[in-house]
Amino acid sequence: MRRKLYKDDRPSKFPSRFISLACRCLMEGKISKGTFAEYLEIDRAEIDDYLDEVGFVEENYAKIAAA
Repeated sequence: MRRKLYKDDRPSKFPSRFISLACRCLMEGKISKGTFAEYLEIDRAEIDDYLDEVGFVEENYAKIAAA
């Protein structure tokens, strides 16, 4: 069963600054999807949903991921 990531379910385990930095590093190609998922303790399959939830634009991420 997939764990829900929505903010309404529970408070975030990590500070917002940590999440923002991890998202930026992923989008800039400084860390891999696997590392990102490990840092935030989520499944790799949940990365896109997580980025949407925290407000990072998926379009930019998709372009970087394809490169």
